[in-house]
Amino acid sequence: MALFFFAINSFYGYAFYLGGYARWTDLKTSTGELVGSGVVMTCLFCFIFGSLALTTVAPNLTKMNEGKIAATMALEVIDHQPIIKQDEQGSTPVDKNNFKGEIVFENV
Repeated sequence: MALFFFAINSFYGYAFYLGGYARWTDLKTSTGELVGSGVVMTCLFCFIFGSLALTTVAPNLTKMNEGKIAATMALEVIDHQPIIKQDEQGSTPVDKNNFKGEIVFENV
C-alpha cells in the first residue's frame, strides 16, 4: 500500500513540475497557443485521477496472489507420484465390483 501512496505523491509532484515547466518555458500546445492555466489544471487532474485509480489495484493483487497459491497447491496434488504403482511386477489391479474393505482406527 505504501508503494501506491508513493506513486500517487510522485505523480502529484510530476504534474506540478510539468505544469510549471510548461508555463516557465512558454511551451505551446498543438494548435500553437501558449499553455495556459486550464491546460495545467487539466494535466494536474489527469495525473491525480490516474494515480488514484492505481489504489484500486491493491485488492485485486491480493486475490491474484491467493489464486497463485491455490494453483500451486492443486498442481502439487496433480503431480504427486503414488507410492504403489500399477505397472510394477507382482501388483494386480483391484476388482472394484467385488472390493469390500474395512477401516479400523487403532490407538487414536
